[in-house]
Amino acid sequence: MQPFSEKKLLKLEKQYKNLLKLNEQLTEECNRPKIPASEACAALISFVINTPDPLLPSVSKELQFADPFEEKKESGCCT
Repeated sequence: MQPFSEKKLLKLEKQYKNLLKLNEQLTEECNRPKIPASEACAALISFVINTPDPLLPSVSKELQFADPFEEKKESGCCT
């Protein structure tokens, strides 16, 4: 007489494989490089300030490209 039926063994094997997979995922997460939240926030703020964004002109530094919708002024003697 077997202590476990074949169905029960299959279920236990599946649980074991799931535990191994979870263990592998958690190990990878532990080995992933981490930085403090304050450092990540400082890097994000620096990126936003230094990257021109036409939708956020108050935050971005001066835009380095001309506004395509700005009316061109003609240079001449008569205005």
